[in-house]
Amino acid sequence: AGHRMLELSKNGRIVKVLATKLPDGTRLDGPNDLVMDAKGGIYFTDPQFIFDTPARPGKTVNYLKANGDIIEVISPGDFGMPNGVILSPDGSKLYVNNTYHDANRMSDVENFVIVYDVNDDGTLSNKRRFCHLFLPPSEYDNGTKSTCADGMTMDELGNLYVGTNIGLQIFSPEGKYIGNIHTDTFPVSVCFGGENYDELFMTCWDKIYTIKTNVKGLKYPLGS
Repeated sequence: AGHRMLELSKNGRIVKVLATKLPDGTRLDGPNDLVMDAKGGIYFTDPQFIFDTPARPGKTVNYLKANGDIIEVISPGDFGMPNGVILSPDGSKLYVNNTYHDANRMSDVENFVIVYDVNDDGTLSNKRRFCHLFLPPSEYDNGTKSTCADGMTMDELGNLYVGTNIGLQIFSPEGKYIGNIHTDTFPVSVCFGGENYDELFMTCWDKIYTIKTNVKGLKYPLGS
């Protein structure tokens, strides 16, 4: 809501302001999710979850380069409502999910996680559907396809974990459905942690859940 991306210390102090504006001079609207690559760059979504008038013409995904330059890699109108974002283990692919698909936010993305190839300059290419997210019964009744997809993470094997309104949906590197971890309330975000990096932590509206896994999480920034 502050229209900026910050780096914080472990005790919550602001280290620096990483980004506030795009190259055309307009401010960031509502930076939401991010992932750091091996070059020191950061991909971040801006789905315009804000409380005032947007400055940008639509929802975007951007790339903050290690030198501080920002480029727009998914432009307004190219994606319904980009929210969660994560990189593959080798950094060659970027996954982006779509939170809402309804009468006001229709797109060709629908209830899919989309994957792009990452180019050497940080731009994206070859947009395609990666996996088909399951929906709650209410969405079928309404005739819409909103998964409320939010935070994502990945394990060392390349399996993708997606927080949605029916739980944490898990998919193989090929986009095949593996299973779902159910929580009493919607898991908004997810990450790996713990002493051996084999615990999932899921933040919900008013709770944090954790579960041990049989695989270790992928560590970001990539190469760390």
